[in-house]
Amino acid sequence: MGDIYTELSSDPGTWNNVAGIFIGDGALTIADGANVVVTTSQFVVGNSGTGTMLITGSGSKATASGYDFNVGLWGGTGTVSIENGGALETNSTDTNVGFDSGDTGSVLITGAGSTWFANAGAFVGYFGTGTLTIANSGAVVIGETHQIYLGDGAPGTLNIGAYDGTTTGGTVTGGITAYGNGVINFNQTDAFTLDGALTSYEPGTGSLVQRGSGTTTLTNAAGFSGTTTIESGRLVVNTSLASSTLTVGSEGTLAGTGTVGALSIADGATIAPGTSPGTLNAGSTTFGAGGNYEWEINAAEGSAGTNWDVLNITGTLTITATAMDPFVIELVSLLGDNSAGALANFDAAQDYSYTIATASGGITGFSADAFSVSTAGFVNNLLGGAWSLAQAGNSLNLNFTASAVPEPSTYAAFAGLLALGFAFWRKRQRVGGA
Repeated sequence: MGDIYTELSSDPGTWNNVAGIFIGDGALTIADGANVVVTTSQFVVGNSGTGTMLITGSGSKATASGYDFNVGLWGGTGTVSIENGGALETNSTDTNVGFDSGDTGSVLITGAGSTWFANAGAFVGYFGTGTLTIANSGAVVIGETHQIYLGDGAPGTLNIGAYDGTTTGGTVTGGITAYGNGVINFNQTDAFTLDGALTSYEPGTGSLVQRGSGTTTLTNAAGFSGTTTIESGRLVVNTSLASSTLTVGSEGTLAGTGTVGALSIADGATIAPGTSPGTLNAGSTTFGAGGNYEWEINAAEGSAGTNWDVLNITGTLTITATAMDPFVIELVSLLGDNSAGALANFDAAQDYSYTIATASGGITGFSADAFSVSTAGFVNNLLGGAWSLAQAGNSLNLNFTASAVPEPSTYAAFAGLLALGFAFWRKRQRVGGA
């Protein structure tokens, strides 16, 4: 359990350690392509003290193939940083970040090429507090048939990006299982996709929080039944989150083509079905005061879910917005390739009607003046026409009504008739005067 103050650099080589490495109140730096390998014993960072390990630079690597790898042990605090293309490989099924009560462990992977190969999986927050942060193109690669387990007996947190408003995310290859104390924070400012299976260890365990200004896409989360909160940024659900309790905050946007449970969209929250025009499926939904619907359309004529957005509700749609504090429909016109631009084949001289939501259990509380329509994102000239909302049975329709004011050509024809009539009148006056 002794302390280690070691720096391996300058002359790249390999330190093969059989007896184990125990970093207490000390530091180990692995740099310049150096390698440290523990083959049969323990590898501990933060052993009854405050220990750190830095792996930095391409080719620099630590490998733990003994019977365990722990960050934080025997009441210690351990910190592992993998930077600038460094790598950590762990091959033990007893790999823990925060092992026991009173232990604290954290792992940071940051920078392109920086990777933790968790070949046998890992617990983050086993019975001690654990944190894993992946930022700035860092990566975690989880071995096949294994998982990263979060928050078993103590808080275990996975951060995608640091919560500082400037940090981008990284990549996670493999599955994640959340226990009751497990939390995943999407803090990144860029786009991040979680393709691996996301599951709850037991019904209702785990928490997802979209906090950064970026976009997070979930594609394989049907097994997750914990809570989901969108505080800021955009969460794209292209999977099922039907078993998750979902909350959309005042700066958050829910999008995607998947399925979610009950929804309440109010107080600045935004819903945006599809990933451009598309269909989002939801349970019973409330459109409340100050809520927003980002509605995209790429063809004036076509079908809901293909050419314009639609929310498909299994249950009821309840309108609680009012004329004093309406629910806002934000129109966004798109080109055929779904980039921003003027809507093809839109004729402002004719009327249109689009179904933007359906509810199998009906619509309650509807009032047209409880909605307002924003055309800031709609490029086409409306020529005085107007948008409005209407209920048609179990459907909520967005209607465009063309202006009753005649077109300029109509004005010209009318003026021509007046001129002819005036000329005829003058001629008669002259004849009568003669």
